[in-house]
Amino acid sequence: TGDGDGDPTTGMTGDGDGDGDPGGCMLDAECDDGDACNGAETCNTVTGQCEAGTPVDIDDGVTCTDDACDPVTGAVTHTENDAFCDNGLFCDGAESCDATLDCQNGTAPGVDDSVGCTDDSCDEANDQIVNAANDANCDNGLFCDGAETCDATLDCQTGTAPAVDDSVGCTDDSCDEVNDQIVNAANDANCDNGLFCDGAETCDATLDCQTGAAPTVDDGVDCTDDSCDEVNDQVVNAANDANCADSNSCNAPQVCDQTLDCQDTGTDPTLVEVAGNPPYVTPWAFPQFNMGPDVAGGNWGADGVADGFTVAVSSTVCEFEWNILVTAGNELSPLLEEAVIEVFDAATVLDGTTSFSAATAIETITVSEAAGTLTRELTGDEYFNDSNLPVVRYTATFDDRTWGADDYFVHVSYPNFDGSFLARWLSSPAVGTAVDDPECAVYWGATPALDTPVNACSIDSTLFRPRDADFRFFGPQ
Repeated sequence: TGDGDGDPTTGMTGDGDGDGDPGGCMLDAECDDGDACNGAETCNTVTGQCEAGTPVDIDDGVTCTDDACDPVTGAVTHTENDAFCDNGLFCDGAESCDATLDCQNGTAPGVDDSVGCTDDSCDEANDQIVNAANDANCDNGLFCDGAETCDATLDCQTGTAPAVDDSVGCTDDSCDEVNDQIVNAANDANCDNGLFCDGAETCDATLDCQTGAAPTVDDGVDCTDDSCDEVNDQVVNAANDANCADSNSCNAPQVCDQTLDCQDTGTDPTLVEVAGNPPYVTPWAFPQFNMGPDVAGGNWGADGVADGFTVAVSSTVCEFEWNILVTAGNELSPLLEEAVIEVFDAATVLDGTTSFSAATAIETITVSEAAGTLTRELTGDEYFNDSNLPVVRYTATFDDRTWGADDYFVHVSYPNFDGSFLARWLSSPAVGTAVDDPECAVYWGATPALDTPVNACSIDSTLFRPRDADFRFFGPQ
């Protein structure tokens, strides 16, 4: 009754019902194609042609259902298909199909893992939930209790406080919360051993306690006793007069000044004559210093003259005074500003053969104006009232010497004198001494000739006016 293509009229040439009978269809049944879904075919008896039925409407108006018709039974089905609703996104949940309500939104997956410190999120790119541990979520804003951390399971964990101990005993170790740093402050007080005199101990932030430098006790003043007083924490520079004692009885006593060192009290001891050769008394005259006839015997005529004296009682001596006459104009000549005084035990030079140059002096004292140990002054006297021969007094000072009771010789020489003018040791002759007596004149230097006696004794000796004595030694009273 049809041509098998669902069109009951198509292909029908003298066979309206498609049964091979060119007579056409007579009944609807003759047009049924066996497919209930394309509608019930009917026969047009006028034309004898089969006419197609009306197909079953399977669309339920729900976009996400799979609509179908059973060709046997003609039953229509509407099957939910979630795939039609899938928007391709993970993080908004799985969309679903409702046969009545059409596509329904999915439920977004839960991201909260109930761990407070994790950053919870949905990773759309990888279709997964992310619970990332974030230490910052645990930070309490404090430095000194350590850095808090996030554990993805156990939540926030307390930090480990930073170590403050630097293993240096003298530092004060602490944590500075304001500046977020460890402080190891050097503290000298931690090193103080409580002693003043070994100096102030200090703290080195690396090397620990360092010994101090002991305070300087030396004040540069020799006479002070310098020490450190541990009881009173101070340096003591105590003046000690005993440190100024030089055991020289000829000096003024000294006291200690804490600033100026040893100072003279200003009062020198009173000196008294302890030995000498009085005026107008015959001096000792022995061949050893006979300036005329015994030059060869070692009389030292070229560099000085000797004379004898006696110390009656053992005495301390610190000053020697003697008189010489010089040619006028040379009274204070620089050639005579230095003198060498030698003292001999008389027993060593009284045997008539020993020369002074071979004898050993018990004292040798060099004095000079430059050193402040020799002074010269004009006495106002003149030799035999001769203005061409003024008298000069020499005074030598020296540290104290002690000479026992004995006979001595003193010898004076002038190491710089060249004999260019007359300079004579004054040894006064006794009145009435013979003109050729060697006591009459004693010289040193080259004028007049050493072997030429001077007729001093022929002149009235009272005209020679020595002041006090020819020479004298002084010592403290």
